[in-house]
Amino acid sequence: MTPEEAAKSETAPKEALRVSAGGGLVIAPQPEESCYPLRREEFDILCGGEVTQDDARWRDVLIGVSATALAGLLGLAYTSDWDRAFSSRSWGPFIVIIIFATAFLATGCMARYLHYKVRRHKEASSHSRTRSKIEAGFQEVQGKTD
Repeated sequence: MTPEEAAKSETAPKEALRVSAGGGLVIAPQPEESCYPLRREEFDILCGGEVTQDDARWRDVLIGVSATALAGLLGLAYTSDWDRAFSSRSWGPFIVIIIFATAFLATGCMARYLHYKVRRHKEASSHSRTRSKIEAGFQEVQGKTD
């Protein structure tokens, strides 16, 4: 059904408002609601904001792994018998320390990168600009009705 047909149909409210926003759109006025017509690219931008949620989850997981690796590194460093390890040329504690240090540094760097990416996305991305534009539109409509 086209917007013109919907506007003329008996089921559409008599006070229906026809808005031209790159196509036909019939909006029935709601008492406490306002609407904002979206173009397809604006909708895609808003949906792309959900990716940041996944990045934030991974950042939190990596921070946990990094903290665990640091705890393991410190625990091994303080409890190992280093005199015995050096005298017997035992490589086990050194290898484990290298593994813990590598895990700590790698996960810490990746968590830092994801934190930067999430913060940048919230502050200066097309998602945040579109969202603030839509919020301003809703606040403008609410200001007119108050």
